[in-house]
Order: sequence, then structure tokens, then C-alpha cells
Amino acid sequence: MKKIYPITLRIAIFLIFIFGQFAIVSGQTTYTWTGTAGDGLWTTSTNWSPTRSTPASTDIMIINNGGSFTISDLPTTQTIGKLQISGNTSVVLRPAEGANGTLTVSTATSDALTVASGSTLTITGRDAATDRNLTVVTANSTG
Repeated sequence: MKKIYPITLRIAIFLIFIFGQFAIVSGQTTYTWTGTAGDGLWTTSTNWSPTRSTPASTDIMIINNGGSFTISDLPTTQTIGKLQISGNTSVVLRPAEGANGTLTVSTATSDALTVASGSTLTITGRDAATDRNLTVVTANSTG
């Protein structure tokens, strides 16, 4: 026997579904690098716009200032949604001092990790003396 639910219950279930989907989509925040040329710390919240005080695994990180940046102090482990470098920007990423680091790009889309024409991304250790490494891992196998 098929259950028939009152219209108000069906509307409530529909709204929960819609707002639940909206909450998932709206969880992504896009941050743009605003740090000055030269060294800047990934973990300084004001080097990102808007201020990145609560990192999330869905964050979209954009570096497109057209300069040369050495961004250091990446946490030992951090997951982001996307990393996109463009606008003739040269970026060097380094882990926190005295630590190895893993930056995971979790979005499985073709634009999850992009370095546009004219831009560069260099992933390096903190310095030769400590031989610390930064690894960037992406879930995207097509881009």
C-alpha cells in the first residue's frame, strides 16, 4: 500500500533537500592571494581576500597578481578544493620550516589544479640544509 503524505510534509522534505544542496555548494569559498611580492606566509589569514581564518577542504585558492611570490609556511597537511594560478604570476610553494608538507587538491575536475599560460608554479623544499619537501597531490587525473 502506497503511503500518501500531506502536502506540508512533502513541501518540508523538498525544502530540506534544496537547502541541503545549497549548503553543500555554498561551502566553497574562493580566496585570492593578496600578499606582497617576495615572501608571504600561506597561513597568514590576511594574505588572502577575503581573510582566510577558517580553512576548509573545499576552498578555492587563486593566485593571479601578476608578480613573483614565494609562499611558505604551508601546513604539514592541508586539503583544498582547487589551486589556480594565472595572470603571468610566478609562484614558489614551500612547506613550514622544519616540516615536510602535503597539499591535497581534492576536486576531481579539469580545473582543480591549473597554471595558466605565462604563469609558473614551483614546488620546493624549505631549504637545502633541512631537505624538507612539499608534495602537491591532486584527485584530478585528467587535467
